[in-house]
Amino acid sequence: MSDPTRERERELLGCALADPTVLADATAEREHFASPPYGNLWALMRRLRAEGEAEPSAWLSDVVGAISDSPRDYPPVSDVVDLRGAAPSVELWKYADDEVRRLSSARELRSMFADLAVAAKRHDAVPDDLIARAREELEAVAAPAHKADASDVVAAMAWEVPGPDWLTAAPPRREYLLHDARDPKSGGLEEHGAGMLPRGKVGILAAAGGVGKTFALCGLALSVVTGRPWLGHFPVADRKRGRAVLVLGEEDPAELRRRLHTQARAMGLDASHGADAARILALPGAGLDALALTRGEDEGAGVRTAFADGLLAHLRAVAEREGPWDVVILDPLSRFAGPDVEVDNSAATRLIQVLERFAKLPGEPAVIVAHHTTKAARKDGDTSANAVRGASGLTDGARWCGNLEPVPTPSGAAQLPGMARFAVTKSNYAAFPNSIGPSGLLLVREAGGGGLRKAREEEDKALDAAITEASRKAGERSAERKAAEREGAKGVKAAKGANPPAWDNV
Repeated sequence: MSDPTRERERELLGCALADPTVLADATAEREHFASPPYGNLWALMRRLRAEGEAEPSAWLSDVVGAISDSPRDYPPVSDVVDLRGAAPSVELWKYADDEVRRLSSARELRSMFADLAVAAKRHDAVPDDLIARAREELEAVAAPAHKADASDVVAAMAWEVPGPDWLTAAPPRREYLLHDARDPKSGGLEEHGAGMLPRGKVGILAAAGGVGKTFALCGLALSVVTGRPWLGHFPVADRKRGRAVLVLGEEDPAELRRRLHTQARAMGLDASHGADAARILALPGAGLDALALTRGEDEGAGVRTAFADGLLAHLRAVAEREGPWDVVILDPLSRFAGPDVEVDNSAATRLIQVLERFAKLPGEPAVIVAHHTTKAARKDGDTSANAVRGASGLTDGARWCGNLEPVPTPSGAAQLPGMARFAVTKSNYAAFPNSIGPSGLLLVREAGGGGLRKAREEEDKALDAAITEASRKAGERSAERKAAEREGAKGVKAAKGANPPAWDNV
């Protein structure tokens, strides 16, 4: 069984070893660490940092060298070196810092309650200072003292009525992150009904495993920050260079970089887009066991987890410092969902509620989660929103759903690259894209890498030709089979005529 205290302490130490600037703002102290060697290591790093500006390239060596003076007081050097990999992302240091202090308060509180119980058992008067200290520690780990009543809830729901003509006056314009492309021969965007992906709403991109949804979502982040059309087809609103959050829950830092690099190559991006790519806050989640955004009903009051609150607070702080967000991408949903989300509608609704909090971050970004389609839907060829795996509360709560389906390679067309089709399967706030037709947008997996790009005209024609040829050959085989069956039937009939039953001669 995992030890949350040890994991949070290792994560905070790992963040500080990867980036010593964390030490300047962190609030944890030596005494907040349950492990004395880890507490000593933390104090040592803070002292080294205070004595002079550390060079990032030499920081780990400086720490290891300082440990050698009194190795018994610190973790083994091999463990210290491994700590750099304990942090899924330096960007989440604040969450680890808060958790280390909160868990320390919880330990102190348990100890104080034990002391109170012993004092009560002896029938002695409980010291006032012990009661005061217990109250302080209790406040550090308890929920806020203020409980919302009905008036608070109503106040939070209130909106400003624009005046007596609010019903007839034009409502605020809905904002979109992506638009549908106009007829490619004329270019530009439609003036009416052009929205494709709304801002400030939760959406789902569903696909079977291995089809390329992670590359598609890496492409969405890259499109948002470069102004390039998503999937080479759907223009970014105003074609501006925005800012994106990309959290890949199953990938480590190296794999996350490879995914973005591969997709950037498929999109034709190069070194000139380096500054644009820096506007992606990319967070790897592999190895972190605290990605769930929601609590189960049996885990106490509240909907959001500490991780959800920590991530929201961090994204809000970054937005205030560097600018608003345009999209938040979480991939895959299973890493961020509670245990019951796929089988329980109420749990699915709670997850959508938390995702909607991310959609209200500065900039009101579109929030897109990646998820799988069901085996039954893939077997039956169902490409509707009903193909999304899990409780129906997911697709009921999401305002937009897209689907990626693999394109089977026709027999005899092995030379064609791997292909997929993208289609919008649910759209509450816009018409379905009419620029891609009922069969969807044809995409190609880039050879040797896997990144997705829009199929070229010649590739589209090659697929059509392969399908036509495969259909022709299938028709020929069917005709040959039927002809053989007819010939066989004639042979049987002729054999019966040549050898009539004996009773015919009676």
